[in-house]
Amino acid sequence: MKALARETPALSTHRQFDHKRQRIEWREVRVFAAAALPAEWDGLISTVIEVRRTRDVFLTSIGEWRKTVKLAYYGSDCAPPSGPSAMLRRSVGTGASRIASIMCVM
Repeated sequence: MKALARETPALSTHRQFDHKRQRIEWREVRVFAAAALPAEWDGLISTVIEVRRTRDVFLTSIGEWRKTVKLAYYGSDCAPPSGPSAMLRRSVGTGASRIASIMCVM
């Protein structure tokens, strides 16, 4: 999945910025067609989703900002988006569910 994300242009991208208290977070969600995955995944995964979280947290105990970058990949059986219709919708929840809700577009 990592190689697919490096070599293939994204079909859809969503960026979000969040700033609360002593934390700054950027999220980027990119959607790729899974056509380039090995044949054993045919019919199981139609779309690959990449979620990148970059976080700056101020540590008051040492008086410094620390940056972390986390990258996660998800496989989905939703068909890739076609045309201008967006596959990504912002969720209303809190915590990890706020990143993005991945929904199939019919």
